[in-house]
Amino acid sequence: MIMRELRKIIVLMILIVPLINIDLFGKTIKGLVIDDLDFEPIPLVEIIINDTVKIGETKIYGDHCGTFEINLPDSIYIISFEAVCFEPTKVLLCEKCEYIEVIMFQEANEDFITLKDAEKKKKKRFNKIGKKRKEAYNRGIFRLKRPCYKQFF
Repeated sequence: MIMRELRKIIVLMILIVPLINIDLFGKTIKGLVIDDLDFEPIPLVEIIINDTVKIGETKIYGDHCGTFEINLPDSIYIISFEAVCFEPTKVLLCEKCEYIEVIMFQEANEDFITLKDAEKKKKKRFNKIGKKRKEAYNRGIFRLKRPCYKQFF
């Protein structure tokens, strides 16, 4: 009798647990990261949440270079992208965002100008992101005409 009840419980768990897992582990985000000059995919970009927790990185091989797939808790909406020789990039995801395409800016060598002037130059470059995104879309590099996230300066 006890064995029969135990079997029922096990069968129910087998049927119910996969449904619960979908909500427990949040959402899956896929995407592509490219540079701002020649729109090339960037390999080994670290993907970070909460300013310190690395949750993935972009791939380094073949046709998948610069792409990524990460799992995020539902409570996380800000993702950071960091790579050597590129400005760190932060994005704020919309609620139903499942695929993102990010443009990272190469670090400029600003050795002999003031910090204020360097920030002005960065801001000016960042303000061109809409044009860069449109160009990447027109070239067929980006799949989405409009992003489902907001990129920070």
